[in-house]
Amino acid sequence: TGGVVTLSGVNTLTGAMDILAGTLAVEGGGLLTSGSVTVNGAGTVLTLGNTAQSVGAFRLVDGVVEAGTLSATSFGLENGLVSGVLNGAATVTKSTAGIVTLSGVNALTGVLNVMGGSLAVVGVGTLTSGSVIVSGAATTLALGNTSQNVGAFRLVDGVVEAGTLTAASFGLESGLVSGEL
Repeated sequence: TGGVVTLSGVNTLTGAMDILAGTLAVEGGGLLTSGSVTVNGAGTVLTLGNTAQSVGAFRLVDGVVEAGTLSATSFGLENGLVSGVLNGAATVTKSTAGIVTLSGVNALTGVLNVMGGSLAVVGVGTLTSGSVIVSGAATTLALGNTSQNVGAFRLVDGVVEAGTLTAASFGLESGLVSGEL
């Protein structure tokens, strides 16, 4: 339904958690699950408040992740907004034709693969301090007015637009760069 559910207990869930509608809010000592978490629904919101959550695989099919800090074994991003902090060494994969917008000050150190659609960074949003790979002719990494510092950067195919990108190394194979390297 379109309602709000708030978790404030120290849950010991280990199974998969699917958030399909409405808002799931976590507050105080509240915990999600150590299993996988999927947010899937236009208008669906996962709000982490001031909490830090550690889950298995995380997948944003469509919706919003706001506030708090989220660590996962992997991040799959397809469509939506992430204004909370993504944390850790996990691989982040942006796939499908959707648009994902990052506006949180992420603390990611793993590889970021942008393989479909658009990944946009706005405001104080950050990518990863790890490597970034952009691949796919219809794939766009939109840096907006941001300045990003990453490890190795590789443009296999696609577009890097606006913003400033600083990297330990650049591998440019095919595509368009309209931002500043």
